[in-house]
Amino acid sequence: MGFAGALGRLIALLLVLAGLCFVVGWFLPAEHTIRKTSIFAAAPDEVYDAVTDLERQRDWRSDLKSLTVDSARSPRSWTEEADGYRVRFREVGGEPPKTFEVEFESVIGVRGRLKLELTGTGERTELTSVETISLDNPYLRVGKVLVINFDSYLDRYLSDLGVRISTLKTPAATGSATAAPSATAGGSAGSAAPTAAALPTPTASPTPR
Repeated sequence: MGFAGALGRLIALLLVLAGLCFVVGWFLPAEHTIRKTSIFAAAPDEVYDAVTDLERQRDWRSDLKSLTVDSARSPRSWTEEADGYRVRFREVGGEPPKTFEVEFESVIGVRGRLKLELTGTGERTELTSVETISLDNPYLRVGKVLVINFDSYLDRYLSDLGVRISTLKTPAATGSATAAPSATAGGSAGSAAPTAAALPTPTASPTPR
């Protein structure tokens, strides 16, 4: 009897906490915007090609377990599995090599849009990344506040991209090096800007999503 009563009180407490989390989450912002700027020692078309080449994403993205192209026709769509989650992407716009824009939605209900803007000349590209994440589920909004760092996913992507560009731009014969991106964060979340993995500064004279 005592055990059954304790179990009943525990269940009641969990239900109250779940309801409280739902109410709190309902009043939290549904959208979260992340804005980062990265510099790459490569021409805009080279950075654009690395970003949009779906077949080679698995060669350099450290978090990507699998990528399946669902439709190779424009607008392209594909499914990624990374960090244990499956996310569906759809290309919604772009002007090579200046802009690239996709929409995405995960199986847990996280959806949003990522826009990449590339500017630059010569061997220097400024990449501005603007990611807008929508959380329809109030529990996910609470999770974002308490444990989920959405900024870290874009940070890792940009860091991996910097390493990829560095690898492509380093001639085997001369051993010249390229700079990886230094990313700064902004947007509605107001979070501090992490810095992407830094590599040696390029010797080329720069001018630049």
